[in-house]
Amino acid sequence: MSPPYLDAHFQLSTLLLGWALGFYALFLQGTVVRCVRRNDRDAGLGWWLGGALCVGTGFWAQALLNLAALQLPIRVGFVAPVVLAAWMPAVVISAAAIGMQSRLHLPLRLRFIGGVLIAVGLCLLTFIHASAIVFQPSVAWDVGRLIGALLLTLAGCLLGSLALRRSLAAEPPWWRRCLLVLGVSALFNAGQVCMAWAMQVPTGAESLSVEHLAGEGLVQVLFGAVMLLLIMGHLSMRLDARAQRRQQALADSLQAAQAALDAAAQHDPLTGLLNRAGFERLLHQRFEDASAPAVGPLCVMRLHVDGVRTLTETYGHAHGDQLLRHLAPRLQAALRAGDVLAQAESDEFLLLSPGRSDEHELAQLAQRLSAAVHAPCLIDGHELTVSASIGIARYPESFNARLLLSHASDAMLTARRAGGGVYCFHRSGEDQVGVDQVALQRDLRHAIARDELTLHFQPKLRAGSGELSGVEALLRWQHPVRGLVSPATFIPVAERFGLIGELGLWVLEAACRQEVERVQQLYRGIRPA
Repeated sequence: MSPPYLDAHFQLSTLLLGWALGFYALFLQGTVVRCVRRNDRDAGLGWWLGGALCVGTGFWAQALLNLAALQLPIRVGFVAPVVLAAWMPAVVISAAAIGMQSRLHLPLRLRFIGGVLIAVGLCLLTFIHASAIVFQPSVAWDVGRLIGALLLTLAGCLLGSLALRRSLAAEPPWWRRCLLVLGVSALFNAGQVCMAWAMQVPTGAESLSVEHLAGEGLVQVLFGAVMLLLIMGHLSMRLDARAQRRQQALADSLQAAQAALDAAAQHDPLTGLLNRAGFERLLHQRFEDASAPAVGPLCVMRLHVDGVRTLTETYGHAHGDQLLRHLAPRLQAALRAGDVLAQAESDEFLLLSPGRSDEHELAQLAQRLSAAVHAPCLIDGHELTVSASIGIARYPESFNARLLLSHASDAMLTARRAGGGVYCFHRSGEDQVGVDQVALQRDLRHAIARDELTLHFQPKLRAGSGELSGVEALLRWQHPVRGLVSPATFIPVAERFGLIGELGLWVLEAACRQEVERVQQLYRGIRPA
């Protein structure tokens, strides 16, 4: 047996054409995988089948051209049915490779097994092409070169799989991608050339397929047709990628527009705060979280700005709008991080304060909000002063979002009926006792101003010795109509309507005043005549 005789010019040109087809087919395979991944199931299936046809045809033509580069001492040809029969395995191998690389979470063991099977399939493809050349007697095969061809092809499969996986995770520059494909295609081409060199033609053998496919015309026609197919497939994928980008840009634009519309629908255009719909949506979300044991309670306040409607009727809507724009940042400044302020109506605000449960802490917050509203506002040269009526409802006393809003509104209305400028906590059973408490708090407010309250001092004695240790101040209210009102009746009213602080100041001033008077009397009694 003698080794094949190779014509240098024809061999080099044919090998380069075959390598070019293999390079382009392998480059196109990565593009097909990207198309399959970014499309839905039906479109991805179409790209998978079409891509396998294009890529498989490229590998099929590459293997045939590598065999055609062999120039033997005798004229040979390829049997057309056998050559065509090799096309289907090439397409199936490409389909398997594309399908395996399109899977995101394929185990490494299966990837390795798939790579081995694909390498064996590519070597089998060259063997089928070689079978299209009919010799008499038959050719022999060098086992060492066959093993070398399999190892080179397997190395190309593994390297290509790893490179494609990395390029899919982070898109590399086009030149780096071309270099990776160049290296992988060089391994594939070397494996196919080694496979062709493994074919040993006996001396004196004759070709029985000499009248079939052969010559330079075969190489040119095959290269041109397959290259045209690959180019058309590539252009189709580029157009699909451009359409996908436009579709994604349109979807992003629509999503941004929808988000802007949703934000606009849930925010007040005057103050930029959440409106009632946005506040209720947020409240339901927070309230669902509040059912978890680890989340603290919720508090909802409804703040009515007293006098806005009168201001609007006097100066016009523009002044009322400017007043609300002045009040919104003031109220925001009085809140802590995590509190949510919203504008419910033209003269009302809503506040969601998660995590607050202590009544004293909520009373301090209500006082800060009242002070922020009551501070004068200079609008178009007019100094305007308004007050606030605040209703407070708490979870878990109000055990769902609807009750929180309803009870805050009821407490706010109670504060308005009390004359405005106060805050009011919602109490269970408010409907039955609310009217009487409103009247009582109004009388209590007048009682502080009219000095209807009195202090009685009760001595405190030491139990062991009976000596005087101090006195205890007892507050009494002598109502002109109700008579003597028990502290058990008016102290809860003062706490509910925010009068407890003013009441405490009155007690301190009265106690100090009486002590000063007592000391002055003692001083006059001991002063010498």
